[in-house]
Amino acid sequence: MLQRTMGAISAQLGDVAFDYEPSMGGEDFALIAQMVPAFRLLVGSSQPGRSDKVHNPDYQPDERSIAFGTLALARTAVDLLS
Repeated sequence: MLQRTMGAISAQLGDVAFDYEPSMGGEDFALIAQMVPAFRLLVGSSQPGRSDKVHNPDYQPDERSIAFGTLALARTAVDLLS
């Protein structure tokens, strides 16, 4: 399922990175993934030139990232359900 998901996202968005630094964010995700097939999609939302991070009051996300996440999930759903 993961390879199909990565293929669907690449087909929709082109050359995207699939590597990321490990973190403890979403630590309950492993429990859910034991019950149903799952993948965790991380969508970068930092604005160019800014160094602030999520979970702080000064963070200003690049709202264009919403469209990228939506396109990635929609294409994945279509490909996995067809």
